[in-house]
Amino acid sequence: MKGKRKLAIAMFFLLGLSTLVFGAFLLYRTAQVDGWNGTSIVTGLVQDSDGTPLEDVIVSWEGIETRSLSDGLWELTNVDEGLQTIGFYKGGYVLKTIKWLVYPLYEIGDDIEDGPNNISKSYDIVLRREMVDSDISEYTGGTLILIVDGGRDELFSYSTIGVGTTEDDHEDHPLTGDLTRIELDGQGNFSIDLDGGETLLSGFHPAGSTIDITDPLIGSLETEGPDLWVGPPGVMKISFLWEESTQLSYSYRVIDRFTNDTLSSEEKSPGPDGIVMEMVPGIYRMELWGREIRDKNIRWLQADSGSNRTYEISLELGDVDSEFEDLSVRANYTLSISYMLISLIFFFGGYYIRMRGSWGVLLVLAFIGFLSQGFLTILIFNINHIFALVLVIVLISIRGEYNRIRQANMGRRFSSNH
Repeated sequence: MKGKRKLAIAMFFLLGLSTLVFGAFLLYRTAQVDGWNGTSIVTGLVQDSDGTPLEDVIVSWEGIETRSLSDGLWELTNVDEGLQTIGFYKGGYVLKTIKWLVYPLYEIGDDIEDGPNNISKSYDIVLRREMVDSDISEYTGGTLILIVDGGRDELFSYSTIGVGTTEDDHEDHPLTGDLTRIELDGQGNFSIDLDGGETLLSGFHPAGSTIDITDPLIGSLETEGPDLWVGPPGVMKISFLWEESTQLSYSYRVIDRFTNDTLSSEEKSPGPDGIVMEMVPGIYRMELWGREIRDKNIRWLQADSGSNRTYEISLELGDVDSEFEDLSVRANYTLSISYMLISLIFFFGGYYIRMRGSWGVLLVLAFIGFLSQGFLTILIFNINHIFALVLVIVLISIRGEYNRIRQANMGRRFSSNH
């Protein structure tokens, strides 16, 4: 019992000393920010809401930018000390701003301290996804005209042509060598398959398309294998309807629906012209993103052979997540003084257990240790949490005998007074 009580007194003393050191250091660092106009370095980790590190996140402050690495780590140099706003942005994620109290670098020898005292290096940033799906039209098909050289009956006697939305729902039509023209209605893509399942020709089926299979083409296909039919390109014109007539910078990429290949990608400055693209017949989706706009995944854009299509797409201002970490120098002064006052509570706890104070009060004082901050972190645990855990375990283990001795002492004092 006596040894455990001494251990509890030591834990209270260590909690008080650890909290006092942290509060005093925080007061010193805050005074540095308050009194010296220099620059510092801030670093950290940026990840998504699932905890996956994010690469290529733009970290910016007052025109200075850097990007996160593949492990999500980033470093921003030459940042003014004091209360600063730092932004974090990646396409497909909500723009985040952090109001950050930047401290002078705390150096030990040639090394920058990598611990909780160097508060400029202590934040992990989480970005949430923002990519709104928007269907602007259902893609349509049309009449597919297939022109076949009737003299190629040895090739087409057992072949089929399939027309449908996807390759899995084709409606198959048999071909014969005496056909010279076939007209089929359908939408999506088509394929011409030889007997045995080998694909001779495939492609997107735009409205009014005509495929003229001539002898030279068939000959090349027989020797080189399946080919993709590409008709004359069409033009897609995209104009934007901006929210509140605001025009902002944006980036986009156009992706083929069937292959998922990126066919066009560009960063655009503000302007009223929109986008004009010459595209081979097909169905596409477009991803639009920017720091200030709401990111969108737009389906489906269709380019028809030799014709124009015009789309109007509305763009709105995007969301911004704002966080306030260290709100002000004044708040930090208040916090540092609060920690120094809390340290007095722990010193009082050591005195109180020595004087056989109430066990319940001592336990409450021990739990305050879990709410305080100490001067050192071991792995992921703050030193105050370790001291508090040891203290709680010791107090619980001595509870019975401690209360009996305390009651006996109180009884003797009562008898001596009477």
